[in-house]
Amino acid sequence: APHISTVIQFRKVEINGCAATQRNILTRKTFQQDITQRTGINVTTKGKYYNMDDLANRKDDDEPPIYLELCGTSEDKLKQAEEMCKEVINDVPLPDPRALSKQAQSSDWKMKRCYVGIKDPPHSFSIMGKLLGPKGAYVKHITSTTHARVEVKGRGSRQPVGEPGAEEELHLEVSARDEGDFMRAVKLVEDLLQSVREEFDKH
Repeated sequence: APHISTVIQFRKVEINGCAATQRNILTRKTFQQDITQRTGINVTTKGKYYNMDDLANRKDDDEPPIYLELCGTSEDKLKQAEEMCKEVINDVPLPDPRALSKQAQSSDWKMKRCYVGIKDPPHSFSIMGKLLGPKGAYVKHITSTTHARVEVKGRGSRQPVGEPGAEEELHLEVSARDEGDFMRAVKLVEDLLQSVREEFDKH
């Protein structure tokens, strides 16, 4: 009989920083069952939701911030399931999943990393809270008004270790296909970073 890979693989999709409406969709049983039906990947909600203040005070041995655990044996199907989750998280129509891995390098996708430029902020200054806004409202506003993708990455973000950019300084990664959307998103991100830096200087 042909050998079929049965190695169970896991992927983690962080959803603590999502807006409440998106988090409600992502944790809904019907949404998770739809992913399972379409990809064969099991989806489970794990951890618990933390608001920004609780997150800043969370200790390493506390329950992890809420996330979705994807579990299956196919790397391609796991990616497909992950992209279905990210489509909700980013709330932006995504291209064909097969093109996603190439989107950052692809000539028709523009990408820029906008660095926060604040090193070692004290615990009393919740930098993620300042960047994301209440329930992710700032980033959500930028993505909804420009249709660009904006993700907080780098050290101090919730980006899993090992992903591209995870070891860099904290930054917001902006990517878009349309030049106008891209330029508008970069301008809004730079404005946001400027106000966060000014607030930090007064802190």
